[in-house]
Amino acid sequence: MIVLGLIGRPDSLWCHDAAACLIVDGKVIGALEQERVSRRRYAPNEGPEGAVRALLAAHGLHPSEIEAIGYAWGEPTASALEYGTDIPCGVQVSDQLTETILPTLGSELGTREIFFFDHHLCHAAQAYFLNTCDTADILVIDSSGGAGSTRSEERRVGKECRSR
Repeated sequence: MIVLGLIGRPDSLWCHDAAACLIVDGKVIGALEQERVSRRRYAPNEGPEGAVRALLAAHGLHPSEIEAIGYAWGEPTASALEYGTDIPCGVQVSDQLTETILPTLGSELGTREIFFFDHHLCHAAQAYFLNTCDTADILVIDSSGGAGSTRSEERRVGKECRSR
């Protein structure tokens, strides 16, 4: 199975650090940040399309061979459907943002459905599944990216401490 992992959107002013990851039969075969393709540090307001095209070309794959797409942000459009899973974040699936995230690739892909995952759970999964140890404890500290960021927690904890 060929899976494409994505982060970044060209339609959001706050978006930066777009990237793509290519997984074939459960093995990561490549990952690339959009800034390496566009030569713009942090790739502000860019989606991952250039990175996707470069990864596919480097591995001799066509967009139509992509069988699944994962997106590292758990806030899809309101019309997204709940997808049955044991993952506690509640994975969402939608085909509403395919052309938004990948404007010139959307129609070429083997699937249009995008599975949306919790941003911080994706950080944890990357650290856990790519480590070489038999067991691992993972702590994600991220200053932004959804309700679970440290910035949000600092505000919440700070208010609790002041009220005592």
